[in-house]
Amino acid sequence: MLGFGQDSLIPLSLNPYLKDNFVTKSGNSIDSTFQYNYSNLDLPIFDEFSTNKWVDYHKNYLAAGVTSTLYYQILDPGTVLPTDPALGFCDSTRFHHDTIVILDGDAEKYSTYFNSGTDLIVNDLNNFPIAGEQIMLFNECYVIIDSIIDGVPDPTQDTIFYLPNYVQDSARVFFADITSADQIWIDNYACHNYRMPINPPSLGVATFDGVDETGYPYSFGGQGSYGNADYLTSKPVNLSGKTDVFLSFVYQAKGFGNSPDPIDSLILEMYAPDPNVDTWFNVWDVSGDVADDEWHTAHIEIDASVFLMNGFQFRFRNKASLAGNLDHWHIDFVDLRDNSSDDDTVINDLAISYPIETFLQTYTAVPWDHYNNLSNPSDHMRLEYDMLVINNATTPSLTNAGNLEIDGNTFGLPVANLNWEIGQNSYPFNVGNQPYVFPQNSSIDLEDYEVKMNIATSTTPNNQHAINDTTYFTQSFRNFYAYDDGTAESGYGLLDENSELAYKFEAYEADTLTGVLMKFVPNVMDVTGNVFLLTIWDDNNGVPGNIIYQDDFFDPHFPDYAAAKDQYHYYTFNDGIKVVVPKTFYVGWEQIEDDNLYIGFDRNNNNQDRIFYNNGGSWNNGSFAGSLIIRPVFSTTLNYTLNNIVSEVEALSIYPNPTSDILNIDGMPELGYVKIFDISGKEILHAFQNRIECGHLINGFYIVSVFNSNGNLVHSDKIIKQ
Repeated sequence: MLGFGQDSLIPLSLNPYLKDNFVTKSGNSIDSTFQYNYSNLDLPIFDEFSTNKWVDYHKNYLAAGVTSTLYYQILDPGTVLPTDPALGFCDSTRFHHDTIVILDGDAEKYSTYFNSGTDLIVNDLNNFPIAGEQIMLFNECYVIIDSIIDGVPDPTQDTIFYLPNYVQDSARVFFADITSADQIWIDNYACHNYRMPINPPSLGVATFDGVDETGYPYSFGGQGSYGNADYLTSKPVNLSGKTDVFLSFVYQAKGFGNSPDPIDSLILEMYAPDPNVDTWFNVWDVSGDVADDEWHTAHIEIDASVFLMNGFQFRFRNKASLAGNLDHWHIDFVDLRDNSSDDDTVINDLAISYPIETFLQTYTAVPWDHYNNLSNPSDHMRLEYDMLVINNATTPSLTNAGNLEIDGNTFGLPVANLNWEIGQNSYPFNVGNQPYVFPQNSSIDLEDYEVKMNIATSTTPNNQHAINDTTYFTQSFRNFYAYDDGTAESGYGLLDENSELAYKFEAYEADTLTGVLMKFVPNVMDVTGNVFLLTIWDDNNGVPGNIIYQDDFFDPHFPDYAAAKDQYHYYTFNDGIKVVVPKTFYVGWEQIEDDNLYIGFDRNNNNQDRIFYNNGGSWNNGSFAGSLIIRPVFSTTLNYTLNNIVSEVEALSIYPNPTSDILNIDGMPELGYVKIFDISGKEILHAFQNRIECGHLINGFYIVSVFNSNGNLVHSDKIIKQ
């Protein structure tokens, strides 16, 4: 029996902007890690987040300026040289003499320790800076046990032999200097993005939530957990000799994310580097009951008696639920400057608010061959593109006309009035009063066009920062249709068993579907075991009509999470069949259970009129403005997935370790490769296979680094050749 309910939106448990950007290191050793030295910044320090000013920690071991030091675990205190790696040692817990005295049924143990030990320095290789302690260790590892029962010694002694609990090990630590003044932030917990805020004053913000730098909750599954979450920390700053120093920024609660609760907060802290102080101070905060979606200004004078010295730092942090991508704050226009004043709060700047995504009339992406077959492609291009431009100054801003560049070709952008009004301005631009048409070329299988849009070619007193006057995007033609920008801000779904969800597509031509790309996103509740029946409908006067294809109930599909940006799961039809669809068709599912399946929901592109649900016998339009991240894939000359599906990085396994001959790598990325470095950092082997002959290597320690087909490091580990 069908239930009656409605569609719903839910917050995400992961951050899609972060999840696929980081590689988790295995183990706790500092081996093969980097330590960074920061050069101090000078005033002014300004970031409106249109570009990424986070420190780039993805250093190559062999890059210019990178140095390294090899630290050993066990050292001779006299020579400070490492002990022989062939030797193993035990401490007194594994090398002593125990005597058990039993008298009238009561037993006591007396331990005596052999005096043949050697004082050695044992370093902790799990933390930097390296610290060690001097310990007496022994070359032998056994415990002798005898007993005296009611005054009579037992002539038989027991001996327990142990393996050494101290063996020689090493860790190579790499060092790099961070000197670029364009890199401001030294940690990456806060998320740089262009899509989470509402009407930001410039391109890009830093967003604070309840998930860490990998995109996972700080307390996965801990629904009631709460506490300190993200940090955004500046490099050290030289404020010595400065006067009238102020820090200002703007902030917004919620945006397209989740509203902070009253107990949540955004906090600003400052560090006093005086050795007698050496403390972070809370200098400003705001609670979560501030009005959502509005931009507020903070303007704080730096206390000269505490902070105006070399080595000053400041950081933003938030307190939030630690169970998911919740309790959002966004900050923009961070400006630390001297010679300022209490009333110096005006942002004299003109900026693009959101990036461009597409020149296509309806879609963000279409199959190349469908576009290439159009007799009049201009019918499917936008005549005008309304871009949101924000004038943050207090008076209208007159600027020179900007330019549009497509694949290096420049087009003027005539507009009626370049005197931008205060606040939001809708900038409808075109190319010569006609839509731009991308060239058609039947001899290729796919195409990318690089687009650059600039709104002003010069700075003025009311447009002081030129960097946020330009936005870029790539118009990609592959083998699927898409309405979305690839990133989910929420999850969408239905709440009743046997409910149906359908998403309308009007293709450029009738063709054959090979499958569907979907982005299911995780929430606190795991629904990856829930069943759904992938379904394709034809059109019936603007609503889903007859079923063209539906999974067999005994061979259904299941949600497979693909939360990261530009990551999807590719669902094929049963038995590998292909489904012929008319120009207008619908893609979706019938669900069996009454749980929300959480399909990704892009809140920046509104295709609400194309979303339909049925949980009571009739079709209704979706209740929320946005787009589902569902992309039908068509049969073309291209590979069906075109390498656009980014799968989860498989767990890599490198074995055996130690090795004497063959080294195996399980889970190696397709078209990936391996580099092996000796302990000095010198590359000694470069291989494209997952089975590597190591017999010719000299015995010792090596670093094995695995790279994907794009040259990105995905795994690094230390091995021993013996």
